[in-house]
Amino acid sequence: MIKYATALIGVVGLLAAWSPDALTTEGMGLDNEPLITGYTPMYGRAPFGTIVQTWNLPTTYGGAGIVFVRDSNLFYCVNQTDDNVYKFDPSDGSYTVAFATGASQIAWGIHFDESDGTFWVTDINGSSVAIWRQYDGNGTPTGKTFNIFTETGASACWWASGDYDAQMNEVWVPRVSAGDMIDRFDLSQPSGSTFKGQVTNPAPYSLRGLGFLHHLPNDGSANSMILCNWYAEEYFGEATLTGTWIQYISPGSWDCAGNDVWEPADLVPSDSVYDFAASNSSPDKIYKIALGYAWQDLNTYVEEEKERALYDIRVPSVSSGRVTVSYLVPRPVDMTVSVFDESGRLVNGTTNSVDNSGELSLSISSKGVYFVRVSAGVYNEVFKTVVD
Repeated sequence: MIKYATALIGVVGLLAAWSPDALTTEGMGLDNEPLITGYTPMYGRAPFGTIVQTWNLPTTYGGAGIVFVRDSNLFYCVNQTDDNVYKFDPSDGSYTVAFATGASQIAWGIHFDESDGTFWVTDINGSSVAIWRQYDGNGTPTGKTFNIFTETGASACWWASGDYDAQMNEVWVPRVSAGDMIDRFDLSQPSGSTFKGQVTNPAPYSLRGLGFLHHLPNDGSANSMILCNWYAEEYFGEATLTGTWIQYISPGSWDCAGNDVWEPADLVPSDSVYDFAASNSSPDKIYKIALGYAWQDLNTYVEEEKERALYDIRVPSVSSGRVTVSYLVPRPVDMTVSVFDESGRLVNGTTNSVDNSGELSLSISSKGVYFVRVSAGVYNEVFKTVVD
């Protein structure tokens, strides 16, 4: 079996530089999890948050939760107009009814538990009852339910679409209202002992979707999450597992009602990584959204990571009138330094052949916050600096 990782495209507007931990390949669960890395630039790709394809669905104001199931290579999307779950093929946009939820009022959130092959769908029954109902792989109710108020002690809220991570053996799902946090559950435990705590929601409003990104290094568990919300001001972004934005956009008109990352079974190296989001609009839509990553052969990644560890690149956090990059490189290489302002506008840049150690310096005409992208061989990183 070929194992894959992913590589980060150089993205303008990162809110923080990303520093990798020490690489390890032990205990990653590589036979089960596509893995993502965040370090090798893949230029010419659509940047984070770019809609690359849109499909219209035959319903109005009904799009809700969406989840990807790797075993079938299909997305499953809840429709709150008819309370059915639809199967959606991301390769050609075809769809058909998978099963009826039989929701008592409104079906919305959905996630798939890979540990036992079951679906969980949120049934919103007014402000006093919000239930998760379990369905087997064929869509038949199992009879198992969880009440959000009983499990968490919250009131007047409901669950949107979440995601399951095999290494943590937990489902993370956004709570709508009552604090708007992200709740963590172990659904393998009996009712009353499943709630594992909460994670901060970085958006100013309640979330509607959460999908994990699986990164190297670490042990194969999720290292970040893709989040979306649908409210007065929309956010679509990548956040750490502690609830801090890594990067985000404010699309303003997606009406995003759920999302999940596409991790297809038939990956080939250099394929881009996408998130699929369901909208609650007229007509309902499914968006295919670029995440600024590309799949990469894992063996290639490991060799590149060994070389990348030999680079020592530094940019002062505060400078006066100039941006200076100090470097130590393992071999002769072309180094590109690009400086962007907070709006993403390129304000200065240079490409030079460098060897051993030294400095590159660029003048900046205005004070403010800038993002400095440094690319040299296998190395690519974004630094944040203040010019005074």
